[in-house]
Amino acid sequence: MIRTEFDDVFVGPMLKRLGQAPYQGIANPIAQFSRDAQANPNGSSPPSVIADAILKAPNTRRPRTRYAAGKFAKPMLFVRQWGGDRVYNWVLGKMLS
Repeated sequence: MIRTEFDDVFVGPMLKRLGQAPYQGIANPIAQFSRDAQANPNGSSPPSVIADAILKAPNTRRPRTRYAAGKFAKPMLFVRQWGGDRVYNWVLGKMLS
């Protein structure tokens, strides 16, 4: 979660477009999670963490293929890599409930 205007730009219009679509059941908790994270100063990371990661890459002797930056990025990538899709989806479900 990065503290940006993402909620205003994406989440609101997403909910409006979904209407009664099948994914509405997951869209509403995602929207609420995003709003809560944006409202809580400890719920998201400032945009500077992404800028720092971008600046670090070309100045590193051996740059990595990917950089994880921001709140929840590293733990969620770990869960995805080692637990697979089923565990990742379960963790996401727990975070959203």
